[in-house]
Amino acid sequence: MLLASGAFAQEAAPYRHPYGFELAVPANWTRSCSGDLVLFRAPWEEGDAPTLALLVQPPGGEGSLEEAVERTETDLRASEEIAFLASDRLDVGGRPALALRYRIRSRERSLWQVAISLADGSTLFLSFGAADAEIAERTPLFERILRSLATFETPSASEGHFLFRHPLGLAFEIPGGWTVEREGNRFLFAPPDHAGDRIPLVLAVTAPAPEELDSLDEIERTIRERLDEARLRPARVEDLHLGNVLARSVEWVDPDTKDLVRQTGLMWCGALVALTATAPREEWEEIDLALDHAEETFRFE
Repeated sequence: MLLASGAFAQEAAPYRHPYGFELAVPANWTRSCSGDLVLFRAPWEEGDAPTLALLVQPPGGEGSLEEAVERTETDLRASEEIAFLASDRLDVGGRPALALRYRIRSRERSLWQVAISLADGSTLFLSFGAADAEIAERTPLFERILRSLATFETPSASEGHFLFRHPLGLAFEIPGGWTVEREGNRFLFAPPDHAGDRIPLVLAVTAPAPEELDSLDEIERTIRERLDEARLRPARVEDLHLGNVLARSVEWVDPDTKDLVRQTGLMWCGALVALTATAPREEWEEIDLALDHAEETFRFE
């Protein structure tokens, strides 16, 4: 049964997430991002390395913890590629949790998937996988990771703002009352009285980043190429830090709408992160202030 055995002796490092939880993950495991998943992988150069995948479903997601796990179990049992092995109810860090165990026949790989209900209404999904021949040996490590789950109180936003939290583990502050909508990998932010198709502030997170965009210089080069096609030059280019990560900001004027545009890009956790502000000159001061505050309050976990 999961969580039944003792601790697994391996050096660990804390991983903190802006949704207010912390896990102890092996210190030598690599971290990357894919879509909304945070992926940790053992540093094995050969073979089928153990992995840990982490996904946060924000409050107000699709149904209760039980409903989410039931849908997953139904899908697993319906697949000929999957051998469903077990399900269990757990207590993880004082929080209710449900666990599923299954194996992928063609890959000879076994997985534990645990869904944990967090205090703010969000759900943490953890998936731990290892080769069939190693899963019994590796499961105590996953048990130790589960036992390490701790929650903490997230910092309050400054007056007049709210804290936006991305599932991958980045966060920043947005003016209170602004709306937030999601379209694919983009989050769209707008003042409450906003009308029209133009979106004043957009966060785009592409994980993993395109291979050709592996540095700030490449990000700037791509922007300049787009501007060159329109026979434009950047009005301003500067480097700055968002949290502890170096970023590059490029500002220009849209040739068609005459809107001011400022895009700040950076590389983090193998992902391309871009924050873009767009507004006509008469509205730019409000949008620019919102962008400046977002950049000043950016933090990464």
